Amino acid sequence: MSLDESIAVPAFAEFRFPHPAHAELNLKRVDRGLQIDGAVAVDVAGECVRCLEDVTVPIEIDVDERFDPPGTTNDPLGENNVLSGTNLDVSDLVRQLVTSALPFGLVCNEECRGLCTTCGRSKNPGGGCDCPATEGNHGESQVENPAFEDP
Repeated sequence: MSLDESIAVPAFAEFRFPHPAHAELNLKRVDRGLQIDGAVAVDVAGECVRCLEDVTVPIEIDVDERFDPPGTTNDPLGENNVLSGTNLDVSDLVRQLVTSALPFGLVCNEECRGLCTTCGRSKNPGGGCDCPATEGNHGESQVENPAFEDP
């Protein structure tokens, strides 16, 4: 059996999901359980952890999950809350997959230079910081701590 569904994902911590997740899943009965393969795609929105600008980042999740009916395993971590008898809670499955795949923080792009430690403005082009770059800093925001310097 195949599923191709759009599923709303509720906000989680500082992450928002502006559009429903798109889940393409293949379900196959295996013994008394269920094997689920496929993919989930969702856009994650929030603030860039470096420059605090709003950013939306796409996330693709490969799905390879097996669920056994409740009470058929001795493994306490083998229990699940998405399969109850013959009922599969696809929304809860997608929510769990998405929240477990979230990064620690969103970044607008890998070249993001963050905020200036002097003026507090973005050091990215067009960000408004006109402060001179300190030597060795190359304009990147860094934590100044002598313990991290080379001897």
